[in-house]
Amino acid sequence: LAVLQQRVTEAWEVAQVAASPSPSVEISHRILDLLDVAVDDEPSSTLVATARRSAAAGRRVLVIIDQATHVPLASSRQIARAAVRAGGDLCVLFVVTDEEGGDAFEREIGAEADLVTVRLDAPMNEAETAEYIARRLDATLESQALRDRFDDAALRYVIDRAEGNPRRVDELAYDALHRLGNGEPLPILDRDGVAATELAELR
Repeated sequence: LAVLQQRVTEAWEVAQVAASPSPSVEISHRILDLLDVAVDDEPSSTLVATARRSAAAGRRVLVIIDQATHVPLASSRQIARAAVRAGGDLCVLFVVTDEEGGDAFEREIGAEADLVTVRLDAPMNEAETAEYIARRLDATLESQALRDRFDDAALRYVIDRAEGNPRRVDELAYDALHRLGNGEPLPILDRDGVAATELAELR
């Protein structure tokens, strides 16, 4: 997603949000905030109008919603309908995985809009994983001190275990931050990929 955003920013106005299971702010409000647009009582209509103005100025609007199955279906339907109303001026990229109910999501949202499905089955490589983690840390951590503590050892802790799976990367990065925040050492994998702490428990 980071690479995609970098490549399209000249031609598109991009708003990328990562959904969460318990959002404190409605997703459409977060999108408008990223587009520097005041939120009102009709966020869908405001999003359509914003996309049309942006397109008239030479840049269409691309909304990227990561972990989209965490968004209530009613909200996703509204955003999909807004894209239909805006025509080509607004494009919405819903990022989901099969493990999160992606097939069901595809059926629901596909009924609202002209949905094009792209399946990416290859895992992230080390460089992509490192960049993914860096961007997630910048987007989610307010504490610079905690970001600084996520050093090369923490990065290696995640890469060696995640196997390029974004969801696993998120889980392991959270675990690493939790350990670092509590002053706990990170387990180091031996050459066979087994953590030293796990080896001790097996013996």
